[in-house]
Amino acid sequence: MRGGRLVAAGAVALSALALCQTAPPGAKRPGLEPPVPTPRVVIVCWDGAKPSALRQLLREGRLPALKGLLAEGSWSWDGRTILPSSTLPSHVSMLTGVTPDVHGVTWNSDKPEKGPLAAETVFSLAKAHGFRTAMVVGKAKLRLLDRPGSLDADLLETGPPVAVTAGAVEILRRINPSLLFLHFAAPDASGHDWGWGDEAKAIPPSREYVAALVECDRALHGLLAALRKDGRWKDTLLILTADHGGHGLNHGTDDLQDVRIPWVAAGGLVVARGELKVPVRTMDTAATALEALGIAIPANWAGNAVPCLRPEDAKALGRAA
Repeated sequence: MRGGRLVAAGAVALSALALCQTAPPGAKRPGLEPPVPTPRVVIVCWDGAKPSALRQLLREGRLPALKGLLAEGSWSWDGRTILPSSTLPSHVSMLTGVTPDVHGVTWNSDKPEKGPLAAETVFSLAKAHGFRTAMVVGKAKLRLLDRPGSLDADLLETGPPVAVTAGAVEILRRINPSLLFLHFAAPDASGHDWGWGDEAKAIPPSREYVAALVECDRALHGLLAALRKDGRWKDTLLILTADHGGHGLNHGTDDLQDVRIPWVAAGGLVVARGELKVPVRTMDTAATALEALGIAIPANWAGNAVPCLRPEDAKALGRAA
């Protein structure tokens, strides 16, 4: 099988979820004043989502959930991932705020013997500051991001996009984390099997790749419904991005089709509206997440917080219960 093909749905590994029965952040406690609202960050990665393909589908009206996020948030179609533009190193940079020469992850396969990850992640830093954390990923190799003690829930869901959202919604219901990462593997799988297209050769994306993006949008709709239902949307930052693009049947090169990524920020913590006029790199995702949670960005990070948040709220929001 070529890189990224999804295995059968149901290959699920879950840690700690059943044990996390603590009260959700912001819950009212008898006899006490309601706590200060707790910020929440949700990072969504559509693996292999190519900005040019997303923009075309938006013009055709086929990504309504993403269109809704754009209407209320900030975005860039010209973000950049790392080189080489490969899945595992890119995700590690996305969630550690540093480049591969710092975090040391240069391989792109599941190698548990190389763990645990040495670099601090957004999860480990958030956990150290009292926040509950969780992730749902569609590839086993991404569990390298689960540094010991850094996650309250870690779910491997290899099913279709709707199954990824279902796992995330269950985690939201059970432990209500203040930092949640979701990884949708379907676009990358379809790109490898059927093609991202190639703009240089005037080859459009394959129907299967387009269908995977449409499925991700449907799954995003379900996720947004759950996030808005619990009353915390006004205190939420949702970032939707990708680890890389692609051309032909692959990625990993310095071709702009491979390294250009989308970056969208929405939710109640976002004040800026419209297209961002500043450069955005994948390491900025981690830095922006920390700023939303009120955590200092480490001095050695390459990532910077993207200027899209309400600064007054960063000081007013409290820690997890």
